[in-house]
Amino acid sequence: MKKLLLITSLSAIANMGIGQTITSNDLQIPGKAYKLGVNTSAALGISIGGKGAGQNWDYSKLAQEAFDTVGTLIPSTTAYGALFPNTSNATITSDNDGKTFTYYTVSSSKVEASGVAYESLTLEGKPKVVLKTIKPVNYYETLPIKLGNKTFSKGTYLGKVKYSAYLGVDSLEMTMVIEKADTADASGSIKIPTGNSYNVVRLKTYVKRTITVRLYVALLGSWTTPPSPYNVPNVEEEVYYSFWAEGIGNEVCKVSFDGIKATSPFNVKWYLNSATGLNDDQVNLQNIFISPNPATSQIKINGYTGAINLSIHSLQGENVLNKISINNDQLIDVSNLNAGIYMATVETSNGSKVKTKFVIQ
Repeated sequence: MKKLLLITSLSAIANMGIGQTITSNDLQIPGKAYKLGVNTSAALGISIGGKGAGQNWDYSKLAQEAFDTVGTLIPSTTAYGALFPNTSNATITSDNDGKTFTYYTVSSSKVEASGVAYESLTLEGKPKVVLKTIKPVNYYETLPIKLGNKTFSKGTYLGKVKYSAYLGVDSLEMTMVIEKADTADASGSIKIPTGNSYNVVRLKTYVKRTITVRLYVALLGSWTTPPSPYNVPNVEEEVYYSFWAEGIGNEVCKVSFDGIKATSPFNVKWYLNSATGLNDDQVNLQNIFISPNPATSQIKINGYTGAINLSIHSLQGENVLNKISINNDQLIDVSNLNAGIYMATVETSNGSKVKTKFVIQ
């Protein structure tokens, strides 16, 4: 079975100055899950350090403020796998804002991002935005990576977001040209807040996004360029440093900066590993989704095999519906619920739970 995740890891001892190598063999295996700790406040006090071999990074004092859950799956088993049929791996990242599905084609020479599907219910504060799909072209990481190697890739993304006739705008189309430059610029030892230390290679990534938008105006029945100043392309730049360790299968730590002129990071994430209680049952739960979304009178739970319990709450916390021992794809009547956004909690026979939002209109 092919292994996964964006970039990879190493094979040598950092402090000896030997060129470490990142290969596809260090990527995450589909069917596993892990957690990432997140800190956004104390991150201001840390240093990214220098370049070259023999570096030491001590991030052990950072406190965990939140966490992201990441599952790695076979694309065909995921909610949007049909959009990207030729991919070999997929990751699902869950946080408070929704789920991000990223699809990859992995070989011994390249990890290529083939598409992204973002599942959310709000965009810029506007309700009832359900899905954004972005399909990149030629956005990749060359393998293997050695200390000192550089990679540049450029892709064009096209994303469409469906609104519910917000101010007469039915949909938004976003074109994003993304330029990505990576440099394996340092190696050494890192200590993260879990107390673990790893020999790592550091990858510095520069990303430039040039974004243009068009609007579909329902009253006109056509796509149009928005008025000034929204018709001017928006340019975003970001720098982040990711640290990879042999055999971990994902980033041990990632330090992100908001803009290329930022002197302090705004976000640090680190690997908590599967010892946090994630099991195979919870990995499978990462793939659960509700359809249709938005719904009107009926919904069904997709992406899990076996009996589950379902409870539905309003965003105010009111329990509005409970179902016990329902099966995958079984239709559930929600015609008595008022229009709005709801939180569904799915529980398996093993007691694992996952929450997902959906809309009734």
